[in-house]
Amino acid sequence: MASAVIAGMILIIFDYFITGIIFPKDRLGLLNITASVDKPNPPQYSTVHLIVKVMDKNNSPVSFARIEATAHYKAKDTKKIGCTDDYGEATLSFRISRATIGYEVIIDIRAKKGKSVGSTKASFIPRARMK
Repeated sequence: MASAVIAGMILIIFDYFITGIIFPKDRLGLLNITASVDKPNPPQYSTVHLIVKVMDKNNSPVSFARIEATAHYKAKDTKKIGCTDDYGEATLSFRISRATIGYEVIIDIRAKKGKSVGSTKASFIPRARMK
C-alpha cells in the first residue's frame, strides 16, 4: 500500500514539473506547437490528417521532435506517434471508421525534444458518409 502511495506522489510531482506548476516554465524550454486537421468535418470511413508544427522559443523550427497524438473518440482512444522533419512539421493520419457522428473528437498533442516539451489540442467532428 505504501509503495502505491509513493508511486502516486512521484507521478503527481512529475506532472507538476512538466506543466511548470512547481518549477518556472522558462527552465523547461517549452516548445510552441500549432496543430490543425485537414478535414474538420470528415465523413465516416475517411482519413483525417493532423498537421503539427513545432517551434522553439526563438520561433525556429524544431527537427526530430517526438510527437504523440491521442484522439479521444466516444468509444475509445487512438494514439499515434511521429517525428518532426527539418522544417519542424509532422503529419499523423487517423482512420476514423465508424466514429460517432456529431461527437467532437479531441486530439491531445504533445511534443518533446530533449528537455523541452509542449502540448496543444485539435479536434474534428465526424459526419455521415455520402452514399
